Amino acid sequence: MHSLSRSDRSPLHRRAERPRVVRFATAFDLAVGFVALLTVGLAVSPALADWSEDFDGAFDQAWTFVALDDVGDPPSTGFSTFSRIEAGVDDHLRIAHSTTAFADGGGGATDGFGFVSELFFDVAMSAELNAAPADGQQSVLGVLARGSLLSGTAYVAGVSFADDLFVIARNDNTVDFLVPLATDPGLGLDPNANYVVLFWLDGASLNAALVDAATSEVLSNLSATDFNYASGVSGVLVQTAYDVFDVPVGPIVGTFDNVRAVPEPRFAIGLAAACAGFAGSVRARRRGWI
Repeated sequence: MHSLSRSDRSPLHRRAERPRVVRFATAFDLAVGFVALLTVGLAVSPALADWSEDFDGAFDQAWTFVALDDVGDPPSTGFSTFSRIEAGVDDHLRIAHSTTAFADGGGGATDGFGFVSELFFDVAMSAELNAAPADGQQSVLGVLARGSLLSGTAYVAGVSFADDLFVIARNDNTVDFLVPLATDPGLGLDPNANYVVLFWLDGASLNAALVDAATSEVLSNLSATDFNYASGVSGVLVQTAYDVFDVPVGPIVGTFDNVRAVPEPRFAIGLAAACAGFAGSVRARRRGWI
C-alpha cells in the first residue's frame, strides 16, 4: 500500500488497478518474428499459451471488459463501449464510456479495461496505443500485466498524455492511486500520434520501451525492480484525465491495436531488435502496403 498526499496525485496516479477486466526494440517483425520465436516450449505453469489480437475481423480471443467509476464501482450513468472498429486496412479496439465520472464515485467511468484470462508468471507484452487518434484519448493509455481479478493488483506500462510521460507503475488495490516505479517525463507526446509500448516482466525485473509508430524511433526505455506480484492476466487500459482538484474532466476513450502477450520474456533477448520491424509493419498496413 502506498500513500500520496492529495496534492501529489496527478492524473498519472489514478487507478490502473482494476484488472477485473481487460513495441520496445529495434529489427525484425514483432508481429511475426517475436511471437514465432517464443511459440515453442513455453508451457510453463501458470502460463497456458501466448495470445495475440489484431482486431481484424472477429475477436480472436475471449476478452473480458469492464468500466469502473472513481471508487471502483460500475458507472451509474451513461453506457460503455467495448468494440472492434472497422477502419479500412487495419481495424482496432475502442474502449469508451459516454458520460464523465464524478470525483469520489458516481456518474460515468474513470477507467476501462480489457483482458484475456490467460495467466502468466513472466510475460512480454506489446500493443499499439492511440490507434485511432481522431477518436480521442484520455490521460493514461497502457498495457497491464500480472493482473489479479480478486485483489485489483497489476503492473502497468503506458503513456500519460496529461503528464507527458512514459511510466512503469504498480497498482495495489481498487481504491488507491498508481505507484510509479519508473518514469520518463517531457517526451513531447502527441495526442494525434500512434505509439507502441513493449512491456516485459521477468521475475522482479520490469522493463518497458516506447516507440513512435510512425517513425520507429525508440523514444524511451525504462527499467524497474519489483516483485510484489508474481502472476496474473494481461490486457489494456484507459484512464481518465483529471484536473488539479482530482475531478475527472471528460468521458474516457482509448483505442488499441495489435495486442500480444507471450510467456517467458527471457527467451526474447532479440526483443531489442523487434520494435522497428513491428512499427514498420503497422505503418505499412495503415498505408496499404501489406
